[in-house]
Amino acid sequence: MAANMNEIVVLEATLYDYSPRTAVVNPFKPSGKRWLPGLLVRKSTTPASGSSDARCHAHVTHWLRFEDVSIRNDRDLPLYVLLSRASDAILDDDRSVRQLEASALPVLLDRGPEGQWKGSHFPRMFEQELLAFDPLAFASIAIGKPAAARPPTTLMLVFAHGAFQTFVPPTKSSEQLTLEMDALSTRLLQSVMEMEQDQLQGEDELSLDALQRNAHQLFRMGYIDEREFVVALYITNYLRVHQRKQKQQSATAPEGVQVLSPTDVFHQLDGDRDELLNVFEYEKALELLGISRDTKRARAKALRLFPQSLVAMDLPAFKRAWVKLVNVHSELRKRNIDVSSETSSQKKGGQTVEYLRSVLLAEIDREEQEELLAALQAKEEVVRLEKQRREAEQEESRRLFQQQRHAATSTRTKEALRERQDNINRKKERAIKDRQAREERRLLQRAELETEKRTTHEREVVQELMASKMERITRQKARCGDDIVDLRGRALKVLPAELYRGRDALTSLSSLLILDLARNRLQSLPGVIFTHLFSLQSLDVSENDLETLPEELGEARDLLMLDAHSNRLTAVPMGLKNLHQLRILHLAYNRLVRFGDACGSLRSLEELNLAANALEVLADAMGDALVKLVHLNLRGNLALRQLPDSLQRLRCLTVWDLSACAQKRLGKDVFGAQLQSLRSLNLSFNALTTLPEGVGALKTLQDLNIKANALATLPASVGHLAELVILNGENNALERLPAACGDQWGALETLQLSHNRLSALPVTLGLLRSLRTLQLASNQLTKLPLELGALVNLRELDVSWNQLTSLPEELGCLEALTALDMSHNRLAAFPETIAMWQQLTSLRCSHNALTTPLTTAFRHLQTLQYVDLAQNQLSALEPCLYELRTLEVLNLAGNCIALLPREMTQHCVALRKLDLHSNRLRALPVELADGLLAQLEVLSIGRNPLSHLPAKCSSKWRLEDQYQASFANGYTPAEAKSWLIDQQAVYPEIVRAWDELTAPAACPEGSGEAGVDSVGTCISAAKVSSDEFCRRVVTAMATTWQPRYERLIRHYFYEFKYVGHAIVFNASDQQQFGKQNAVFEAELQRQRQELADRVIQESNEDRARLEAVYHVDQALATQTAERLADKRDERRQRLLENGRHEARALNMVVSEKLAISLRIREEAQQRQRSAFADEMRRLARERLQAKQQRRRHEGKNGSRKIVAIVTDEREEGEQSIA
Repeated sequence: MAANMNEIVVLEATLYDYSPRTAVVNPFKPSGKRWLPGLLVRKSTTPASGSSDARCHAHVTHWLRFEDVSIRNDRDLPLYVLLSRASDAILDDDRSVRQLEASALPVLLDRGPEGQWKGSHFPRMFEQELLAFDPLAFASIAIGKPAAARPPTTLMLVFAHGAFQTFVPPTKSSEQLTLEMDALSTRLLQSVMEMEQDQLQGEDELSLDALQRNAHQLFRMGYIDEREFVVALYITNYLRVHQRKQKQQSATAPEGVQVLSPTDVFHQLDGDRDELLNVFEYEKALELLGISRDTKRARAKALRLFPQSLVAMDLPAFKRAWVKLVNVHSELRKRNIDVSSETSSQKKGGQTVEYLRSVLLAEIDREEQEELLAALQAKEEVVRLEKQRREAEQEESRRLFQQQRHAATSTRTKEALRERQDNINRKKERAIKDRQAREERRLLQRAELETEKRTTHEREVVQELMASKMERITRQKARCGDDIVDLRGRALKVLPAELYRGRDALTSLSSLLILDLARNRLQSLPGVIFTHLFSLQSLDVSENDLETLPEELGEARDLLMLDAHSNRLTAVPMGLKNLHQLRILHLAYNRLVRFGDACGSLRSLEELNLAANALEVLADAMGDALVKLVHLNLRGNLALRQLPDSLQRLRCLTVWDLSACAQKRLGKDVFGAQLQSLRSLNLSFNALTTLPEGVGALKTLQDLNIKANALATLPASVGHLAELVILNGENNALERLPAACGDQWGALETLQLSHNRLSALPVTLGLLRSLRTLQLASNQLTKLPLELGALVNLRELDVSWNQLTSLPEELGCLEALTALDMSHNRLAAFPETIAMWQQLTSLRCSHNALTTPLTTAFRHLQTLQYVDLAQNQLSALEPCLYELRTLEVLNLAGNCIALLPREMTQHCVALRKLDLHSNRLRALPVELADGLLAQLEVLSIGRNPLSHLPAKCSSKWRLEDQYQASFANGYTPAEAKSWLIDQQAVYPEIVRAWDELTAPAACPEGSGEAGVDSVGTCISAAKVSSDEFCRRVVTAMATTWQPRYERLIRHYFYEFKYVGHAIVFNASDQQQFGKQNAVFEAELQRQRQELADRVIQESNEDRARLEAVYHVDQALATQTAERLADKRDERRQRLLENGRHEARALNMVVSEKLAISLRIREEAQQRQRSAFADEMRRLARERLQAKQQRRRHEGKNGSRKIVAIVTDEREEGEQSIA
């Protein structure tokens, strides 16, 4: 762009902030439209005048610049700069935003990707070249996100917008404007410098008062604080005086020459205070410093010194450029610096110039330092003077304050004395008036009391007559059966009109005692009916569709019981407060939201049931009104969040049910010592994490139910409930119990703590001598404390689903135990002391690790009726189990039992259920069919191999239990039982018939074919057919023959014929098995005896060790006890003696003070009596005079009355004086 053709055209626009308000608004900023201060948009272009060809060929440069911009972009949207032709100054609707976007041209920015800005903050300053055709055609500028940019929106999001001011071509050239601005600034400077010069500044000292008189006028010229402006004026004048003194000292300095420093010019032209000068400001600074640029060469030289790689120049670079352009010798002479002697020694001209330039720069730096030092000194002087002035003002203000304070104190003292005297006088007058008023009230109250007594007596007589009459009518109605109306369960939607309409109906209602309307479909009740139910005592409207109760319900004043449960009630009528005799109120299963506003007069209510409602609020006065309430049921009110504190004042409350109310926390004032009659408290099925300490104050509590909550611990105060009988803490998160829980729970009978997280039990549980039921299932117990053996009254013990590996020997002391559940643990054996459980009837020990042999102590448990040892590792059914005479149920499923002893049929006389499911049984003894099989009601033998039974075959396939369907060797459990019965019936006859065929007598002697084969079968038996053998067996069985036996007979015929008579159930094998069982039993007995001896020996050793550890020398203990007793007696005597001395001294002091106080009191009373007697005499005289005056103006009748009144008054006055 040519230098002689360029002009600067500035278009300014102030942008309004349209950004979304996502940040926190500053409350200290003024409300209204928010501005972005100092935001300017500038474009550089050529002038509009000239020919079209010149404009086309001219080099035009446009610049876009933002200053002091602050825009928040919290959503990190891509922001664009848009130039628009829309001329709307304010975007107040969607149409203007659409018009702005339609005529907008986006500007591609150099700093951001794809010509946009991304980030949470807009840059405060930015400048770049603008590539746009004819920018003067645009009317506004905006910053925002177009609607098509991602993420797409329906409208453009505008963050800032501003309209350009109308472009007006300048009427003057830039040189003329520059000269005018210079003249204006010079004139302004001269006016400021010459304004009241004598008053602003003196020759010797500085005056802040003179400066402050003119500071207010000069303050209007800029945006600076008034105090700071005073300091600036002071510093300016101080520097001027300093320069004047320097000029006077220097005689060679020319008169009236003012030297401008390049630093001052730099800061003067740096309008944006960024410590940089652009090209325009750089040229203006050179003009002010007097550097000529009239020629093209001078201008080119000056532009060469401006850095081409940067858009601005800093102060050091400007100084270097100025030194190179200025005449160094002239500048040095202006500053009175003679460098002729130094330059004469220089040999080369270039070095001389450089040296002079360095000297000039050094001189400029020195002047700047002197000015800075002088400014600091001036500032310190200003601060000192200001401090002195402030101290003087403070001293003056303190003096004035002391004077004002003294005057105010004197005035207040006088006012206080006068007010005190006025108060004393007013109190005296008020006391006299109060005595007169009290005397008058006493007389009036006496008259009113007599009148009230007379009225009350008359009312009582009338009530007695009415009550006797109603009682007589009621007895007559009861004899006839007319005092009850029962309409229960008749599906009524409306109450019959004949019940309450008509004279006869109303007469019958007046003596009605019971009205039962339950189980109907009533939606409303007529209010007129209750106006005649004078004697009604019971009203049942439960299980209907009532939404409201009539207000006339309060007319049935003798009502004792009101049952309205299972309806749709949303509120209680206010007439309920008139039922003073109501004792039972049942409102459960309704839709009540609030209760208690109408119960202020229910003083006789004893039972209140509000279960399963939608209660949110209970009235605060509820506890103060229901003084006789015994039973309170609030169960199932999930919206009830807070309980009133007045509930703790229900002194007669016995049962309180607060379960299933979604309570997370109970206030500390809900339970208190005033609930002195509470026996049962139910807090189950809530969400409580802690119990309030006030629970411990319920000294009479017997039943505490905290089941199904989230309690981790119990408060220590629970251990103080001495009368507690039942404690249910199941389904919580309890990790431990209070250490002293057994010290006070002497009456506890049931303790339920199943489904918690208990890992150990306190030893104090052994102190619960009255405990009958202890449930500890589903916890994390690994052992039981030895002290549990002290629970001699325990009946039921449940420790299932824990991690127990052994039981302590001391549990054998639980002689009263009747039911024990130890299932789902890790027990491997029972202690020998279980023989002491002589009352045990139920034993559950399934899913443990019990092995054979079991302890012989089972033989002594002759009262057992139910034994469950399923899912253990038992390998045999031992005699200690089947010899229990009273055993009815025996569960041995899931063990490893292979054979059943035949002897069990002789002992199990009471057995009704035998479960051997999933064992390893190979066969069943035939003796089971003799009587035990018929005796058993349930015999479970499924999932056993039963491999010794003959294989059951079909004509087409072999039956095998491939699908685990309880088929054993082809037999179902029912078929195995049938086979066992048939075997017991037919097998002896089969053996007998075969023996007859194979006997020696059956073989002919001397026969060549006669003989016995290797298996012992007669050769002649081979000629016998199966049909013949069946006929023999049928003949032998006679009447017991069954056709189903034929298949079994043929099976054994062919087995005996080809395999031989080698059956496991013969007599020899049974004898052999008996011998083996005897040896096995002997070995088991020996092992049990060894185990018992070892346990006894270990117990004796432990007992001896404990005795040695806790051994006490009796003689030493006796001596120590005697010495301690003597010391206690001595200390007691000393304390008693000290107490006597102190009591005597105190009595003497009290006696003296009492005598003095009595004397003072008597004197005061005497004075009061005298004053009162004088006052009463004066009042009596005044009243007598007043009444005598009134008597003169009244008639004779009135005169007699006045005389009587005066006589009474005189007598009363004399009595009061006496």
